[in-house]
Amino acid sequence: SLLNPQGDAGVADRQLLEAGLFGLAYFAITMLCYVLSRQLRASEALAEQRSIDLANLAQVNELIIRRMKTGVMLVDDANHIHQINESAWMLLGNPSADQRDLGRVAPELSRRLYHWTTSGKLDETATQLADGVPEVIPRFSRLAPNDDALVLIFLDDTSLVSRRAEELTLSSLGRLSASIAHEIRNPLAAIRYSAQLLAESRDLGGTDLRMVEIINNHCVRLNDIIENILQLSRRERSRPETLDLGRWAENFVEEYRQGNDLGNDTLRVISNGSEPVAAVADPQQLQQVVWNLVQNALRYGRMPGEPARVMVVARHGEHAVPILEVIDRGPGIAPKVAAQIFEPFYTTHEYGTGLGLYLARQMAEANQSSLEYVRVAGGGSCFRLVLTPPARVPGSDAIAAA
Repeated sequence: SLLNPQGDAGVADRQLLEAGLFGLAYFAITMLCYVLSRQLRASEALAEQRSIDLANLAQVNELIIRRMKTGVMLVDDANHIHQINESAWMLLGNPSADQRDLGRVAPELSRRLYHWTTSGKLDETATQLADGVPEVIPRFSRLAPNDDALVLIFLDDTSLVSRRAEELTLSSLGRLSASIAHEIRNPLAAIRYSAQLLAESRDLGGTDLRMVEIINNHCVRLNDIIENILQLSRRERSRPETLDLGRWAENFVEEYRQGNDLGNDTLRVISNGSEPVAAVADPQQLQQVVWNLVQNALRYGRMPGEPARVMVVARHGEHAVPILEVIDRGPGIAPKVAAQIFEPFYTTHEYGTGLGLYLARQMAEANQSSLEYVRVAGGGSCFRLVLTPPARVPGSDAIAAA
């Protein structure tokens, strides 16, 4: 080394350079590992989030299928039912949970499935799969093309289809009736005004005055029909509010007493006392519904020769569902008549329009409520209005259960 100092310096420089390169390479590898680890953690977080989103989406899809009005079933090639939603379960007659053989649960449906898989032809005639359930039209679809391992079965409730068609027909008839009502209104007003002028004549005899009275009575009836039709055609959207039904019923009865002479008839309120009965409804539309029910109860809900006794009851039903009832102690309604009282233009009264209860039910449904007739044991009638509770949980069956 004493003889070649430059050689030793070159070796030291080379070693220092190699150490620097090794350090630089180590630093680069460290940075690369850090970047890769960050990307890996981001990918894991993204994969976890997507897994959560997929699980939530699957849960939503399952909830949607379970709540569908159309019955849905998944059946394999061994006729075993893998999945079934609530509508299909009801349309099959509510079989027990352990019954999964389609041939035993619904033989006719199993026969149609076999016919479709073997011939490719679909029988679209309506059939009843169990006693006491609506007729259905089955439809079939393979999960994979040309693969009968899993088949989706859709059960279309014919009563729902008929109801939708009826609603469309009634909607079209409502618009047509409203336009006709507008055209009738002016000549009807002229007829009524002329009859009133004719009644003031001193030359009319008793028979002629009776004829004028008949004209006036029928003009009033036609005007009521026109007003109901126009109210039906221009019905405003509901503006729901949270109400205390007990207090609302007390105010309604007090206001009704002030505006109407009850005579010997009685109208009173029954509520839960200090416990509030909270409900969500449009106050004005609720006023119209209950006014119509009370008016009918006072008019028809009485025994011959006796005053009417009508109660407005605010209470909780099952699952704390708010209920408002109008009850009378009259003769009640015959079952055949009760099945038709909510149909438009159906009436048993000589001067009735047949639209009061129909409009009441329509306004109740516009407020996410239901109106039904309940016969009272021992005589009498009850019109029950089942309303929506505040902060109602989506998909709750509380109203249906009540």
